[in-house]
Amino acid sequence: IAASRRGSVALSSVSRRESISSRRGSVVASAMGPTASLSSQYSMNAAVSSVPHRVAFVGGNTGMLGGAVTLQEAMSCFKKHPFFGSLPPSDLEAFAKSSHRREYIAARVSKGRMEQESQQHGVAAAGSVLVAENTADLRSDFLWVVDRGRVVVEESGEEVGCLEEFGIFGDAMALGLTRSQPVTIRLAEGALSVWCVPNASVGFLTTHAPAIQPLLMRVVNRQWKRLFWSRATSLNFFAHCGPSFLRRIRHCVQVEYKVPDRSLCCADEPADS
Repeated sequence: IAASRRGSVALSSVSRRESISSRRGSVVASAMGPTASLSSQYSMNAAVSSVPHRVAFVGGNTGMLGGAVTLQEAMSCFKKHPFFGSLPPSDLEAFAKSSHRREYIAARVSKGRMEQESQQHGVAAAGSVLVAENTADLRSDFLWVVDRGRVVVEESGEEVGCLEEFGIFGDAMALGLTRSQPVTIRLAEGALSVWCVPNASVGFLTTHAPAIQPLLMRVVNRQWKRLFWSRATSLNFFAHCGPSFLRRIRHCVQVEYKVPDRSLCCADEPADS
């Protein structure tokens, strides 16, 4: 069921439900030490952007860019998350150590006042782009996790919904599913706090503990299915389907990312959706 005009995001209905059972591997936190330094390097570069914000590194200090955050504070946030909270303590600590926190304040004001507010108080314009669709810049080097506040999600110029606490974006590139961002993420009005986990840390962990990737995929699949479901069910294919039918098939629908100009299916291939 194609849910995107550009084909970057699609919903597919699978013929059978597959339960994910796995033995959660454990990765020693110290093994991810090199990625923590990479996180600092990436963050310092990405912090120089047109969207004013503050950056805080776990156990570090960024001077003019922000401050420091304790490992305990980072751990307490990740423990509450549906995905990160299910990880073994060593893996959770590794994610927390390699991450950094970004804080934004967005307001709807005039352009002239916005420039003044931006210089004096670090206020950004509501609607400012955090991650742009079809791009792969420095901000695409992270898996973003919403701690407080909300962001607006757009796809092909259409607003499809919002992500709030525990929402995740940047997952498609972090998991190696696409080469560019499939959606645009904009600042909503108000305060926003997000944690940025380097893609290098995500890749390291999923490589050394393969059972973790399906767990993360299951969490983000529920999220994107919720956002795109209303648009998918408005397609002509479902025009004469009743609410009870749509409720029954929703549990066996999953989100898939499709690369433009690639075949969706080929003749003589086994099909289960």
